[in-house]
Amino acid sequence: MGKEAQDARNFNAPVEEHELEDRYEKYKRILAGLTIMSDIFMRNVLKKRECTEYILRVIMDKEGLEVKEQVLQKDYKNLQGRSAVLDCVARDTESK
Repeated sequence: MGKEAQDARNFNAPVEEHELEDRYEKYKRILAGLTIMSDIFMRNVLKKRECTEYILRVIMDKEGLEVKEQVLQKDYKNLQGRSAVLDCVARDTESK
C-alpha cells in the first residue's frame, strides 16, 4: 500500500483516546490562565447574550436585568485623536 493510501486511511480513522486527552489537557491549561479581564476570553463569553446578562446582573446587583441590544467591540472615536474600544455596549429593557 502506498503512502497516500495509508494517509487517506488514517484520515478517516477515529481519533485515539490519548489524543483527545492530550488535547483536553492542552486547552485546560490555556483556559486556566484566562481571567474575566482577558480580552480574548471576554470577546467569546460576551457573544452569548445570556452571559452578558448574567455578568451585568452580578455587577449591577439587578436580578431582573434583561439585555435587549448589545454590540461587541464598539469603537468610540473623538476629535482629540483618542478613542476607546468597549468589549460590549448593551441596552436593557429600561433603555439604560
